Amino acid sequence: MPGVLEKLLYEQIGGAYEGAPPAQDHKMTDIEITTGNREPTLRGRRLAYDYQWRAFTDWCLERHGDVPLPVPASTVGEYLSYRAAAGARFSTLRVITAAIAHQHTGLELPNPCKDPIVESVLAESERRAPPAAPRSRPLDLRAYRAIRETAQLPRPGRGGWSEALMSASHRGRMDIAMIGLMRDGLLRVKEASDLRWSAIDLMDDGTGRLHLGEGKGAVARTLSADTMMMLDSVRGNARDDERILGLMPNRVSARIGAAAEQAGLGPGYSGESPRLGMLKDLDELGAVLLGERIEDRGFPDGAGA
Repeated sequence: MPGVLEKLLYEQIGGAYEGAPPAQDHKMTDIEITTGNREPTLRGRRLAYDYQWRAFTDWCLERHGDVPLPVPASTVGEYLSYRAAAGARFSTLRVITAAIAHQHTGLELPNPCKDPIVESVLAESERRAPPAAPRSRPLDLRAYRAIRETAQLPRPGRGGWSEALMSASHRGRMDIAMIGLMRDGLLRVKEASDLRWSAIDLMDDGTGRLHLGEGKGAVARTLSADTMMMLDSVRGNARDDERILGLMPNRVSARIGAAAEQAGLGPGYSGESPRLGMLKDLDELGAVLLGERIEDRGFPDGAGA
């Protein structure tokens, strides 16, 4: 049965800001530097620059007693080294450097961040930065359909024994329901692991309404009728206050990876793959991800199947 995505509420994905040392009095919350592959927002960039410039000037006043303009490159290099030693990531050092350069450009002063001293500190920090974790492969509609076709097949067990047909069927339906839920709901693995049955309402047309969060931050997302049927097939006598998956996040990731391997999709799939796959599908459908919400936007039948 084809699914229909309705009134998909899209929250900002990814992007985390690393603040200044806790000794500073200035505070900044919920500032987005990057979101996925999107460029930084102008407001976010301006606030980040202002914040990092204040943190830098506070350090200058405490360490040197004043803030000379233009700031000597040696002072910038010293501050970057101090922040790096305190645990700041290379990406944060880049924001700091950009903030200092921005202030000097605005005052039509020479930019100290182009000096070899500063570039050398940045290069050393980048060299020492740990390698980025490999990004999970997106479990898109094509991959989801492949898993649906193979998930209920028995798997070989230890000692050459094959999985019992009834056990394989239940495991496979659970995997299909889990992935469908995470795709339709754009759920991160921790969100999916914590989700309770009480968060889902069955609608008259067979689709479901998934409720996430409370108060002003609450969102509702539509689950396809197909996903609802699979969830119903594995629920049994579970109470509303019980967790839907009953799995820790690492086990959710392992189950998704195993289902993908069985479907011949290869390695690289994890608990983040269903969400990334749905976002990929939406992007290919021409959905405009605004970073806040997509309201009352319909998609073709089968988009969530």
